[in-house]
Amino acid sequence: MATVAASGVSIGANPLAAFPNTHAEVSASWSPPQQPCALRDLRKAVAAEDWERNYSERLTKIQMRAEWAASEERCALLQTIITSNRGRRVLEIGSFCGVAALALAEELPADGAVVSVEQDPFVVELGSRFHKKSLAGSKITTVVGQAQEVLEQLSAQARARLVQPFDFVLIDADKQGMEEYFNILWRSPGLLSDRAIVCIDLTPFKGQPPLRYVKYGFPYRWESDSGLAQIDAMRKQVRESPGFQCYEIAGLLIVQRALE
Repeated sequence: MATVAASGVSIGANPLAAFPNTHAEVSASWSPPQQPCALRDLRKAVAAEDWERNYSERLTKIQMRAEWAASEERCALLQTIITSNRGRRVLEIGSFCGVAALALAEELPADGAVVSVEQDPFVVELGSRFHKKSLAGSKITTVVGQAQEVLEQLSAQARARLVQPFDFVLIDADKQGMEEYFNILWRSPGLLSDRAIVCIDLTPFKGQPPLRYVKYGFPYRWESDSGLAQIDAMRKQVRESPGFQCYEIAGLLIVQRALE
């Protein structure tokens, strides 16, 4: 896996790992050793991390939660979508520890690539340790920076034909910015391929009061914004636009260009 500054992207490729032969006969008294699975191990590491302590010690910029990592069901859905669309290039806006990025990379062809955008270096470093253990990990490039700034840079590179279009985009970042991220994607010539699918996570944010407010007895001075207003506005924009066709499944708004 490569980690780069927001000014550029480098892409690598490796063949996918072979699946074990599920038809092999084995003795009831013996079973072969379990093969390493970077994706499974990454999920376990995220679940075991003390996110409250990380925030209190200022290792992370915000208080994070293990539940932010993509579930097995979410990863399976994303893999199904990317496979059915025969996607080769993926853009992920909001990666957390890179669980979804790794799941997508494992389904891409040998020349596929995942470009992930994440603003917190701590979670990028955590995820990269496990990406490196996967044969698909070299397909992942993580750009550390603010989502809108990185998207504007990618947009400029697309106009200059310095990057190839993306076939699949996952927006799983702050709800306040998701509409702007979505609009940048579609108004930037050359950033999306003709068959591009854009998936937007619609899960309301489950916020927690920062520890400093709780410790000093002022939890009422902090307000949690679930993002529901922004989610409703996003749905309304897409559904009312004649240029898009969309549907929702398992907390994802899935958008494509409307058929002419």
